[in-house]
Amino acid sequence: MKLFTPFHDLHLAHGARMQSVRHWWMPSFYSSVDEEYAAVRQRAGVVDYSFQSAIEVRGRDAYACLQKVIVNDLDRIQPGRAIYTNIVEPTARFVDEVVIFWMEQDRFIINGGPDPRKAHLLVLFEEWFSGRDVKVSDLQSCFLSVQGPRSREMLADALGVDSMPFMSVREDRLDGVPVLVARAGYSGELGFEVYARPEHARRLWESLHELGRKVDMLPYGFAATALLAVEKGLLAPFDFYPGSTPLELGLDWTVAFRKPSFHGRDELERRRTQGLLTRLVGFECEDHGVVAAPGTRLYRGARPVGSVTHRNLYGPTIRRNVGRAWVESAFATPGEVLELEYLGERRPVTVSGYRHYDAAGVRMRA
Repeated sequence: MKLFTPFHDLHLAHGARMQSVRHWWMPSFYSSVDEEYAAVRQRAGVVDYSFQSAIEVRGRDAYACLQKVIVNDLDRIQPGRAIYTNIVEPTARFVDEVVIFWMEQDRFIINGGPDPRKAHLLVLFEEWFSGRDVKVSDLQSCFLSVQGPRSREMLADALGVDSMPFMSVREDRLDGVPVLVARAGYSGELGFEVYARPEHARRLWESLHELGRKVDMLPYGFAATALLAVEKGLLAPFDFYPGSTPLELGLDWTVAFRKPSFHGRDELERRRTQGLLTRLVGFECEDHGVVAAPGTRLYRGARPVGSVTHRNLYGPTIRRNVGRAWVESAFATPGEVLELEYLGERRPVTVSGYRHYDAAGVRMRA
């Protein structure tokens, strides 16, 4: 099965080499991965994320329904702002990582992860919210993400983003097209996401590329995205390994135990009290020729103690060869030396944290 975003023909016209991302046919790179990566770190780049789901939840009970199924707390924000959270089942089993845009008092937009059907959250919400005064619908949108230290300069005149704080959202118009603009992104840099209806995809693409001329913006693909994300420590779908919850994944800062009731609270409290059996960690490999695919086992002696979740890549800015893996908690301490199997041989790797670039988030909050 191959799925295409509304920007597909434009990617091909710009010379994109394509790859499959959960059945969506997306750009891997256009001309040079190194140049595209550098554009985002130094100037600005634009990437298509239209394969992600976008669900609108509105109605008198919208707030209460969402509070019940997310681990974070909407009381930390207000209308016009956004919040990162995980959605879990009542057992604490992971469902999706999302960003929730609080648009109006009783209206929210949930931006979810890659989904071949763009329907999994829709189906779950309809089941979980049955009988409540709430309407759930597919937003039917496409969006481009403009990332990089000059992204504000690029968009300032057309969209007036100068005063937008980090994780804020509002509706506007770009060259006459209704858009939703969010100050957010998946790069570790200052950035903005611009959403529109699919029928306006070409107009949105052309408008942003015209604005990008003054900052030498480049379109970038998922090869550059992987480098940006592994340096910053932004999680990918395969990092959410079976049996993990936000606690094992290092996302405990998103869990609002102060809420009296939400999906998975009892199980999360039990794990927090009794201790975690496994953890997501970073690892570093001195041999840059070693590339460990997801699923590669990690060993202490003859015993397997974990598995790679994100293949290791050489980060051009941090200048280290880093990846991610889950390991038993006893081996999760930074500096712990483990081994992985590569081409029939054992190679040493060193456990580390997984947030390597601008861990304090200064650049994306600039």
